[in-house]
Amino acid sequence: MKGLLRKSVLAAFCLLSLPTAAFADAAIIGPCGNGNTVGNATLTFNCVFNGANVQYGGSGTAGVNFSSNVHSPVMITGVAGQETTVIMRVQTSPQWTVAGLVSTRLTLTGSVAINAPGATVDVLFTGLLGGRPIPGIPGIAISHLFNANTPNFTMTITGDQFIANVASSALIVVIKGDATFSSPGSGEFIAEVPEPTALLLFGTGLAGVAFNMRKRLKNRKSG
Repeated sequence: MKGLLRKSVLAAFCLLSLPTAAFADAAIIGPCGNGNTVGNATLTFNCVFNGANVQYGGSGTAGVNFSSNVHSPVMITGVAGQETTVIMRVQTSPQWTVAGLVSTRLTLTGSVAINAPGATVDVLFTGLLGGRPIPGIPGIAISHLFNANTPNFTMTITGDQFIANVASSALIVVIKGDATFSSPGSGEFIAEVPEPTALLLFGTGLAGVAFNMRKRLKNRKSG
């Protein structure tokens, strides 16, 4: 796993050095090819990489105080007696009108099939705003080693990050032996500032809680 962390740090900084093409919403980067998407369009690549069958796709949108990176579909099948590492990245460019921290969320859905005894699938999914990695792990990360069939899993992690005009995510899959990682759903990295209406409702809710607590305390004292 330490090797995966080192690779993710390298992947994140390599991604930051690749500018998104003009008029594109997202940059998709991986071993089978690179490209840019506009709107909700998904770009998909297929190839044989180091003997493994690899398919990955991605899309992304970004705007004012919002960014969404999507890794989907993804399917990688390893080869018996061989280790294959696939790194697939998505980059978008949000524009922030706020300062400080912003909420981010990382979600990975998929399945793993172990097709031969002893095979494993090691997955690391990271989401990073800008170039301020946490020591050892850039941004937020989902990490798991699969050594048995695992159908229909979902993993989610959240965390606050400093705002930056680059939102990058990297899906790193290391397959040892004959096994398949599949994510027909999606891996998503979301960064956003809550809408003013949501903030107002949240504030109103807190005010209501405070009012009720104050009323209870008052009733206890009078009783």
